[in-house]
This record gives sequence, structure tokens and C-alpha cells, in this order.
Amino acid sequence: MILFAIHAVIYGFILNITKKRLFFAVFIWGACLILGSIIFAGIALDQNFLRSVFHSSAALFIIFLFRRELFPFKKKSKENLKILYVCAIFFGVAGIIWVFVYGFYAIILESSHAANWIFFNIYTLGILLAGLNAIIFTRSELFTHVRISSNSILIDDHDYTQLLSQKDVFILRLFAEADDRRMNCAQIIHALSENASENGGFQPPNCEMCLRKKYKATQCSSYRLLYNQILKIKKIIETMNIGTIVPPENKLNITREGWVFKLFENVRLNIHP
Repeated sequence: MILFAIHAVIYGFILNITKKRLFFAVFIWGACLILGSIIFAGIALDQNFLRSVFHSSAALFIIFLFRRELFPFKKKSKENLKILYVCAIFFGVAGIIWVFVYGFYAIILESSHAANWIFFNIYTLGILLAGLNAIIFTRSELFTHVRISSNSILIDDHDYTQLLSQKDVFILRLFAEADDRRMNCAQIIHALSENASENGGFQPPNCEMCLRKKYKATQCSSYRLLYNQILKIKKIIETMNIGTIVPPENKLNITREGWVFKLFENVRLNIHP
């Protein structure tokens, strides 16, 4: 229990460091201290202590998954993340097998060391729960995270706002906030007119009459300008591999049904003020 308490203090100390250089140094020395103390206890006191090498290695691996950005490695890639994700799942499954096999063994054997086995399994279960969180965290990083605010767009924390005009970002945010991410030209034009000072003094046409009399969309100059702008936004977000903007199947219904902003697979969208 004393060894467990010491290790818990070291884990907590490592997790509370935010400076990159200091973190890596403390992590290495902490890992050596933890594993060294287990090996020493296993040799000097009881070889059963050596079983904790697996627990401590798993705990250190979990810390690595959560604080990977503080390690002095090359820039992370999706391929490396996939490898780490698979490894984390493999270790998690191995840990679950450990709990079931040795838990069953302790109960059936009913040996004098059964209490120790139960303690080890409870300890393992705690690490497994932390490992599950680490697996979920690692999986979330495999996604492309898009964050759209009122005046910026960030992809995996990289700012791509300069690729779009202020009006482009505004329109993209309208799509992101809309139900089913669907907007028609009247809705977009109305929103642009309400924010005319921020969108170049935009003046709206009479959209109500256009919809009521079912005018052709191409007869409206504002629609033609908006169509070209949405086409530009569509090409940019497709190039950035985050999504696309599609019209209705029947393009004659474009004024009523509008366009839909569709995210590509493995893309997660967040909207910020």
C-alpha cells in the first residue's frame, strides 16, 4: 500500500506539469523511479510485486496518451494516432482478460493470497477505466475538428480564415447553425441584410414576392451573386476536406429548399460565438 501511495503521488505530480521540457524530464525520471521501486520490491521482498510492472506500465502509457502533446516528438499525424489507438485497444482487451482470468482463479483456488488477487484486480479495474477514457480521447483526436465562430474558421486548431472573406465565414456559420444545416437563398439574404454593416452594406431583394410568384432563381441578381459565393465556399471546404454544399435533387426547387452543408466522414463541427 505504501508503494501504491508513492506511485499515486508521482502520477499526480506528472499530470500537474504543463511545461514541455520539465514534463518530459519528470516523466522519464518518474517512470524510472516507479518501475525501479517495483523491481526492487520484487527482488528484495516478494516476487509478486513484479506483477505491478504491468499496472505501472499501463498507467504511464495512459498518461502518455492524455499528455502526448508535451512530449518532444515530431508533429502528430493521423497515421501515428491510429497506431496508438489500436495499441490502446489491445492493452485494454488484455487488461480485461487479466481481470476475468485472475479474478476467477482467486475465487476458485480460495488460496491464502486470494485477498491480494482481489486487490490487484480492483487496481487493474481502476486502470482499465482510466484507459477507457484514454481510448475515447485518442479516438476523438482521429477526427478532423472544425471550429466556426462569427469571424473565423479553425481546422484542428489551424486558422484558415484568410482563405475566406468575412461574408463567406458568415454564410458558412449560417449553414452550421441551421436545422439539418440547410439554408435557402431567402434565409441567407435575410440574414445578410440584418448584418449589412458587417457584410458590405448588403441590400435584399423582394424574396417574398419571388417565392410567392415562383420566379426563376436565375432572374434574381442577388441569387446569382449568392450562388457564385456559395460555389466558391463549396470549393474551398472541399479542398480543405471538411465537407461540401449540395443543392436539392430537383434544382427547380432551389429557392424553396436551398442548399445543404454536409460534413465529410470523421469531421466534427463545433460552433463558437
